[in-house]
Amino acid sequence: MKKIVIFILLFLIVSSVAVSSYNHKVIALKTIQYSTFKQIRKNVFVTPETTEKQKADLLNLLKKAEERIKNTFGSYTASPIIIASHNEVSRQKFSRKSYASAILLPFSQSEAYVTIGENGHNLDIISHELLHAEVFHRLGYFNQIFKVPVWFNEGVAMQVDFREKYKSLSANNSDIKKLWYGWQFFKGDGETLIYNYSSAKKEVELWLKNSKKEKLYSFLNKIKNGESFETLYHSGN
Repeated sequence: MKKIVIFILLFLIVSSVAVSSYNHKVIALKTIQYSTFKQIRKNVFVTPETTEKQKADLLNLLKKAEERIKNTFGSYTASPIIIASHNEVSRQKFSRKSYASAILLPFSQSEAYVTIGENGHNLDIISHELLHAEVFHRLGYFNQIFKVPVWFNEGVAMQVDFREKYKSLSANNSDIKKLWYGWQFFKGDGETLIYNYSSAKKEVELWLKNSKKEKLYSFLNKIKNGESFETLYHSGN
């Protein structure tokens, strides 16, 4: 009995810390315009110490990333709030990832935040996260979280992410469809994650073959309007 009580107390403590940390980051995101971060373009915020060259480089990367998405899928309509930093201290207020992440908030129809950390100022990485924001913009929070598997979401984002390490010849696109949830897809060491991303990329690439610009957004719109992901995906629509 004593062990059970201790376990419950530890669980509650860990849960409370996790929720507190999440809420802190949400507040930081929602109040970015009132922080010390500087706005350099609509919805683009950087740390005060960001140099003029770093600002110019960031805006150039964002432009190229949007163009890459347009060239691949035909258009880019999302307008996520971009929060970029070049140091760990500033970045940790918003995200634990030193590269980049697209953060989707509940009770938001299409509002996304893209945080770019000290290791994330890269065209492939930014293109990947902006496409996450675009998919979210078209689906909304509920549809993306509950109706679309994580492997598909990541596989789509990988279509504009050309990093060499994700071009695995051993990727297995049949197994990847078993990883519906984030806790399944993101579980494992670095090698496993690379394998999962590579497999998701390969699977979605095959699905999109010869119809990239026409297929994806129409597919997402059908899901938003109530159709089943599984039915649509396996029918090739």
